[in-house]
Amino acid sequence: MALLDFLKRKDQQRPAEKESLSDTRDTQREKKGKSLGGAQGKQQEKKEILTKEKKGSATSYSALLSPHVTEKASILASKNVYVFRVAPGATKLEIMRAVRELYSVPVEKVNIVRIPSKKIRVGRRQGVKRGFKKAMVTVSQGHQIDMITS
Repeated sequence: MALLDFLKRKDQQRPAEKESLSDTRDTQREKKGKSLGGAQGKQQEKKEILTKEKKGSATSYSALLSPHVTEKASILASKNVYVFRVAPGATKLEIMRAVRELYSVPVEKVNIVRIPSKKIRVGRRQGVKRGFKKAMVTVSQGHQIDMITS
Protein backbone atom coordinates (compact mmCIF):
# COMPACT_ATOMS: atom_id res chain seq x y z
CA MET A 1 0.00 0.00 0.00
CA ALA A 2 1.56 3.20 -1.18
CA LEU A 3 -0.66 5.32 1.05
CA LEU A 4 1.02 4.12 4.25
CA ASP A 5 4.64 4.28 3.04
CA PHE A 6 5.21 7.58 4.82
CA LEU A 7 4.66 5.80 8.15
CA LYS A 8 7.35 3.23 7.40
CA ARG A 9 9.91 5.90 6.67
CA LYS A 10 9.34 7.56 10.02
CA ASP A 11 9.68 4.24 11.85
CA GLN A 12 13.01 3.60 10.18
CA GLN A 13 14.31 7.01 11.26
CA ARG A 14 13.07 6.84 14.85
CA PRO A 15 15.55 4.30 16.32
CA ALA A 16 18.49 6.51 15.37
CA GLU A 17 16.77 9.54 16.91
CA LYS A 18 16.03 7.63 20.12
CA GLU A 19 19.68 6.67 20.51
CA SER A 20 20.85 10.22 20.02
CA LEU A 21 18.27 11.50 22.53
CA SER A 22 19.33 8.98 25.16
CA ASP A 23 22.99 9.90 24.61
CA THR A 24 22.29 13.60 25.11
CA ARG A 25 20.24 12.90 28.24
CA ASP A 26 23.07 10.81 29.70
CA THR A 27 25.60 13.55 29.04
CA GLN A 28 23.28 16.15 30.56
CA ARG A 29 22.89 14.02 33.70
CA GLU A 30 26.64 13.62 33.98
CA LYS A 31 27.12 17.37 33.64
CA LYS A 32 24.57 18.09 36.33
CA GLY A 33 25.79 15.25 38.56
CA LYS A 34 22.44 13.48 38.67
CA SER A 35 23.94 10.02 38.53
CA LEU A 36 22.73 9.40 42.08
CA GLY A 37 19.90 6.92 42.31
CA GLY A 38 17.06 6.35 44.73
CA ALA A 39 16.32 8.69 47.59
CA GLN A 40 19.54 10.71 47.21
CA GLY A 41 18.70 11.56 43.61
CA LYS A 42 15.20 12.66 44.56
CA GLN A 43 16.50 14.85 47.37
CA GLN A 44 19.02 16.45 45.03
CA GLU A 45 16.31 17.13 42.42
CA LYS A 46 14.09 18.66 45.14
CA LYS A 47 16.94 20.96 46.23
CA GLU A 48 17.51 22.02 42.62
CA ILE A 49 13.82 22.86 42.24
CA LEU A 50 13.90 24.94 45.41
CA THR A 51 17.11 26.78 44.48
CA LYS A 52 15.96 27.83 41.01
CA GLU A 53 15.01 31.48 41.08
CA LYS A 54 12.73 32.94 38.44
CA LYS A 55 11.30 36.27 39.44
CA GLY A 56 7.56 36.46 38.81
CA SER A 57 7.02 33.24 36.89
CA ALA A 58 3.53 32.20 35.82
CA THR A 59 3.34 29.45 38.45
CA SER A 60 4.04 31.98 41.20
CA TYR A 61 1.04 34.04 40.31
CA SER A 62 -1.22 31.04 39.76
CA ALA A 63 -0.36 29.26 43.03
CA LEU A 64 -1.09 32.16 45.39
CA LEU A 65 -4.54 33.71 45.02
CA SER A 66 -4.54 36.27 47.85
CA PRO A 67 -3.45 36.83 51.43
CA HIS A 68 -6.04 35.55 53.89
CA VAL A 69 -6.60 38.49 56.24
CA THR A 70 -8.35 37.59 59.49
CA GLU A 71 -7.77 38.26 63.17
CA LYS A 72 -6.20 34.86 63.65
CA ALA A 73 -3.95 35.37 60.61
CA SER A 74 -2.71 38.68 62.02
CA ILE A 75 -1.86 36.99 65.33
CA LEU A 76 0.05 34.29 63.42
CA ALA A 77 1.89 36.96 61.42
CA SER A 78 3.54 38.15 64.63
CA LYS A 79 4.96 34.60 64.93
CA ASN A 80 6.36 34.64 61.34
CA VAL A 81 3.49 32.53 59.96
CA TYR A 82 1.58 34.06 57.04
CA VAL A 83 -1.72 32.76 55.66
CA PHE A 84 -2.63 32.75 51.95
CA ARG A 85 -5.56 31.52 49.90
CA VAL A 86 -4.08 29.22 47.26
CA ALA A 87 -5.21 27.47 44.10
CA PRO A 88 -7.00 24.14 44.68
CA GLY A 89 -4.31 22.20 42.83
CA ALA A 90 -1.27 23.94 44.34
CA THR A 91 1.31 21.79 46.11
CA LYS A 92 3.53 22.69 49.04
CA LEU A 93 6.60 23.04 46.81
CA GLU A 94 4.77 25.35 44.39
CA ILE A 95 3.54 27.51 47.27
CA MET A 96 7.00 27.63 48.83
CA ARG A 97 8.57 28.65 45.53
CA ALA A 98 5.87 31.26 44.87
CA VAL A 99 6.26 32.95 48.26
CA ARG A 100 10.05 32.98 47.88
CA GLU A 101 9.81 34.54 44.40
CA LEU A 102 7.11 37.11 45.08
CA TYR A 103 8.14 38.29 48.54
CA SER A 104 11.91 37.50 48.47
CA VAL A 105 11.93 35.76 51.86
CA PRO A 106 13.28 32.33 52.86
CA VAL A 107 10.51 29.84 53.67
CA GLU A 108 10.95 27.18 56.36
CA LYS A 109 7.75 25.16 55.94
CA VAL A 110 4.25 25.18 54.48
CA ASN A 111 1.09 23.73 56.01
CA ILE A 112 -2.05 23.31 53.91
CA VAL A 113 -5.69 23.23 55.07
CA ARG A 114 -8.78 22.60 52.96
CA ILE A 115 -11.80 24.52 54.21
CA PRO A 116 -14.99 22.67 53.20
CA SER A 117 -18.00 24.37 51.63
CA LYS A 118 -20.80 25.26 54.05
CA LYS A 119 -24.56 25.60 53.71
CA ILE A 120 -25.87 29.07 54.49
CA ARG A 121 -29.39 30.35 54.84
CA VAL A 122 -30.82 33.85 54.65
CA GLY A 123 -34.54 33.82 55.42
CA ARG A 124 -36.16 31.26 53.12
CA ARG A 125 -33.28 31.16 50.69
CA GLN A 126 -30.57 28.57 50.93
CA GLY A 127 -27.16 28.69 49.39
CA VAL A 128 -23.66 27.37 49.62
CA LYS A 129 -20.59 29.20 50.82
CA ARG A 130 -17.67 28.02 48.72
CA GLY A 131 -14.84 26.06 50.24
CA PHE A 132 -11.22 26.96 49.59
CA LYS A 133 -7.66 25.90 50.23
CA LYS A 134 -5.37 27.93 52.44
CA ALA A 135 -1.67 27.68 53.18
CA MET A 136 0.14 28.73 56.34
CA VAL A 137 3.69 29.64 55.38
CA THR A 138 6.37 29.80 58.06
CA VAL A 139 9.12 32.31 57.24
CA SER A 140 12.57 32.04 58.85
CA GLN A 141 13.45 34.22 61.86
CA GLY A 142 14.33 37.82 61.13
CA HIS A 143 12.31 38.03 57.90
CA GLN A 144 8.79 39.33 57.42
CA ILE A 145 6.25 39.85 54.65
CA ASP A 146 4.63 43.25 54.29
CA MET A 147 1.04 42.38 53.35
CA ILE A 148 -0.12 45.98 52.84
CA THR A 149 2.39 46.93 50.15
CA SER A 150 2.20 43.66 48.22
